[in-house]
Amino acid sequence: MKRTYKKVLFLLRIKIEKRIKIAMIFLITINFILFLNIKCKRVVGGTSLNIIDDLSWLNIINGYIMVKTKSRNFIFKVKNIDLFWSISGFLNIGLVLYDSKEFNFLSIGYEVHIISK
Repeated sequence: MKRTYKKVLFLLRIKIEKRIKIAMIFLITINFILFLNIKCKRVVGGTSLNIIDDLSWLNIINGYIMVKTKSRNFIFKVKNIDLFWSISGFLNIGLVLYDSKEFNFLSIGYEVHIISK
């Protein structure tokens, strides 16, 4: 049976709501939110320099991230990832996300976590 994007999101939400332990890795705190077009949204945040030793764990294209807000947790599918340096020398990570109605609930300062596969 082929799982669609909506079914996978629904199953992940059920796991999180039932408090089943899912391995999550803190990635960024949202610093910028960009609307590229109707189908593409991007969140950008800076990271500390201690994570740049091994960037292989950033292979999360078509993977899932969870954004922790004050009241809820939102799950998004990653379309693309961009890495670039800031003027101050820190690594910035840009995540292009698939379109979702829940994107409008995001705000600067929320934490982004990678959900393990």
